[in-house]
Amino acid sequence: MVDRLELEKYKATIKGLTQFGDRRQGTERNRKAVDWIEAQLKSYGCTNTERIIYEYNPPPPNPNTGGQRSTSPFGPSGARIRGYRIPEGGE
Repeated sequence: MVDRLELEKYKATIKGLTQFGDRRQGTERNRKAVDWIEAQLKSYGCTNTERIIYEYNPPPPNPNTGGQRSTSPFGPSGARIRGYRIPEGGE
């Protein structure tokens, strides 16, 4: 399989994927990209192209925080959260 890899075909595949732009889940761009990927796989001879559907159910908000974000600049592991800013002024 590795012997069949060609740089120009690889570049064409990447360029093909970039035509869809942002592929955020649930958007038409994402559906079109997935359709394109499926067509590409079938053109390579892959006949078993099954789509897996993921469902994300975020946990409910913690009632102890009242829906507020922590003001700590540290994450759960103790590492500093990059780019985290505490609001200035106003007491």
